[in-house]
Amino acid sequence: MERYLVKTFEKLHQSQIRYGVLRGMDELDTFFSIKEIDVLVADEDIKNFERVLGQIGYVVLPSWGFYPHRFYVAYDKENDTWLKLDVVTRLVYGKPIRHLNVPLHDQCLNHLRMEKDLSALALEHEFITLLLHCLLDKGAFDEKHRKRLAAICADTQSNQMLNNAITHLVQTTFAGILAWEELKKLMENNDWRVLLSFRRKLSRRLFWASPFLSSWLFVSTFIHRRLRPFYFMVFRPGLSVALLAPDGAGKSTLSRALAEQKILRAKLIYMGSNYDSATVSLPTSRWLKRKAKAAKAGQQNVLSILFRAMNYLNRLLEQWLRYFIGFASKLTGKLVIFDRYSYDSYLAPPAKTIGKKTRRWLLRSTCPAPDMVILLDAPGEVLFNRKGEHSAEILEKQRQTFLSLQDKIEKMYVINATENAKTVRKNVISLIWNYYGNLVSRNGKH
Repeated sequence: MERYLVKTFEKLHQSQIRYGVLRGMDELDTFFSIKEIDVLVADEDIKNFERVLGQIGYVVLPSWGFYPHRFYVAYDKENDTWLKLDVVTRLVYGKPIRHLNVPLHDQCLNHLRMEKDLSALALEHEFITLLLHCLLDKGAFDEKHRKRLAAICADTQSNQMLNNAITHLVQTTFAGILAWEELKKLMENNDWRVLLSFRRKLSRRLFWASPFLSSWLFVSTFIHRRLRPFYFMVFRPGLSVALLAPDGAGKSTLSRALAEQKILRAKLIYMGSNYDSATVSLPTSRWLKRKAKAAKAGQQNVLSILFRAMNYLNRLLEQWLRYFIGFASKLTGKLVIFDRYSYDSYLAPPAKTIGKKTRRWLLRSTCPAPDMVILLDAPGEVLFNRKGEHSAEILEKQRQTFLSLQDKIEKMYVINATENAKTVRKNVISLIWNYYGNLVSRNGKH
């Protein structure tokens, strides 16, 4: 088990927080790029639980429309792993909306057991909660869940206390639908499809056990889920990050790697002039670029001037379109990654024509500053040896130009790009996630 995860549960124990891992104890030692752990926490301890997790780098993710779930995510830089705690204080089931309340949470938290230095549910409670999860939440029995349920079922043959406890839980939960002996026989015969056929009857029974609560949970959760876009826009807009670097530092490779991180919910926007790499462009861009290039090389006439003017306006509109799409994506709570930004214009030679001067001024003055600017820094000689483009002197000049922007850009962070691509990616993810976590803790909205 990762040291970060061990530290997490050590802190919870030290703070005397009552919690129990709901399922998946046997998977904690397995490597996943995103490791999700389902945890039941005592309602009176949830604020302290959140405080402790915040101290060790967890960020609260929005959970509007997913009652009773709360999501806490940390990035384990050492193992390049995301740790996601899916936390509930009540046991509520249902698909696609959780609305069927099963009042077992206090009983579960009062009968915990220790396993791998973690608090886990007692076997009988692990069995019944996993069974309900498969039946009501998933509508299916995955192989790993079938194995775990069958293993606990087999344990009842030699453990009479466990058998009695599960018998009681099945009687109270499945009353009038299914007896423990019938359920056990279905599992022993691998009749999982037959077991799934009881899903509708069980759902109806749980609904009518507390119809007003079930109806309220369904309606309120449905409304909150539909309002998620509005909530993101008002309470939790995303983050915009501009990646800068001299040629050869790996910014395009890094930006694509960040966009592949599922937890980050990233939107990649390429801001350069290479249309083969473009993620957002106008349909007229390639055609006008060809026409303007041909017009510049050929005889000057009214038509050539017109094409060059149209290309000029097209490039301005295209950049503004990219900014707008980035801003709109940020309002949906996404991480917007700009591969290059208007700051790249500082690398170009001084503008000699009024048109170029005007274009640069417009882009610099009307382009909103990103939340973060990350500069991938490496000596010119190192960059030249990587790709062989330009010369070491030119690349070093680009580097020094970018470094000089630290006096002009408030939230600019410099990352050592002489490391390998994986290390650079890990350092950048850690930097972004820490920044995002600090932003969330200041705003306090989730």
